[in-house]
Amino acid sequence: MPAPTANPASGSAASPAHPPLRAKPARSVWSPRYWYRRIVALRATPHQIAMGTAVGVFLAFTPTFGFQMVLALAVAFAFRLSKPATIIPVWISNPITLVPVYGTTYALGAMFWPGETIADLPAVLSRFSNVSALDLESLRQALRDFWDVGTILMGPLWIGAFIVGVPLGVITYPVTRRGVIAYRHHRAHVRHERRARRLAAKQDTTSI
Repeated sequence: MPAPTANPASGSAASPAHPPLRAKPARSVWSPRYWYRRIVALRATPHQIAMGTAVGVFLAFTPTFGFQMVLALAVAFAFRLSKPATIIPVWISNPITLVPVYGTTYALGAMFWPGETIADLPAVLSRFSNVSALDLESLRQALRDFWDVGTILMGPLWIGAFIVGVPLGVITYPVTRRGVIAYRHHRAHVRHERRARRLAAKQDTTSI
């Protein structure tokens, strides 16, 4: 005689030995909160982490794209800051955000730049057509024009970097420092509760 099968609709159906685990929500690497949690969990003093983060935020707005990580490491080594905390904020300026970041800093810097701006760039470039390799004075003028092209771009970018980067760096320091301290207090509280629960469980087993 075949064994009776359990009715799926009845309450006597066998339940799984382990309930299914709830999937944790995916953490996006593009989320500022994700990287903030990574920074406050670093191993260094609160000052080293906070100052490193502030320096990295400032460097992210400087027109040093391609060399920012090298500069961040150099500053971190020189001033004994947290290296990961200094490097992580540098990625604020990446290939995706490059245009809006530098566009904003240039627009702000151009408001305070006393020299030529990007609007004068075509006129400066047109002077290169009059360069003669056999004329020393013409070559000197070409070098001056080349320098002008650099200052037209870099001058406003550097001014804008200070206008944006310095205030953000100043704000970043106390926010990050408090975050590190709060995170460590929370971790210490969690460890204390776990020790208390283990001690209580041990006392319960010995009293039986």
